[in-house]
Amino acid sequence: LQARTLLGLINAADHYGTDELKQACLNFATRCITMDTVCPLLQSAERYIQYKTTKLIVQKVMEFIDEHAESVLALRAFSLLPRHVVQLIVCRDELQADELTKFKAALSWSRAYRETHPDVRLSELMPPLVENVAFHRMPVIQLMREVRPLRVVPDSRIMTALAFQADPHCIEANELRPQARRAFVCRTRSTGSMSPPPPPSNDYSPSPLHSSVSEDNASF
Repeated sequence: LQARTLLGLINAADHYGTDELKQACLNFATRCITMDTVCPLLQSAERYIQYKTTKLIVQKVMEFIDEHAESVLALRAFSLLPRHVVQLIVCRDELQADELTKFKAALSWSRAYRETHPDVRLSELMPPLVENVAFHRMPVIQLMREVRPLRVVPDSRIMTALAFQADPHCIEANELRPQARRAFVCRTRSTGSMSPPPPPSNDYSPSPLHSSVSEDNASF
């Protein structure tokens, strides 16, 4: 049994009612989620997300990512995940990563995407990915030296973040994270689910993982 074959085998065991094999796979799952396997497991989940057992594994994967966010978000494999999966991860309230780390993860993904889509600009790719980044929590020096010079975040968001730091009472809460005005919520484990962000651009096509998370409150 290997991580790359785990989801196919565990769902087959569940489908055919071989409980001992299913339990063996579940036991293996608790040991096989590592820095090397976390992203490949999410990739393979795309093919099996309609099965409840896959959702149990995905939940364990997401919990691992929450606890090891700084390292996972820096992986090259993370930048190769589908865009909607990156968005789902970055918007998690449980994610133990600072705002600059989230921003850099989005930037790495966007740069990797441009390697195969050179006609797409970073300024087009980045805004949906950093929709949930709380720029107002970043130190001013980070905003001005590491974020603003890249010109991938609207100046209005930078100025709003700076204004909040100067006087928190002058900014409405929904101005700090524009996604709050959009029709979705990134739910935490306390509600048992997580709804994904809407499509970021017209070249986006939902995958099974995206659709299943939208429709099933028990997904993640």
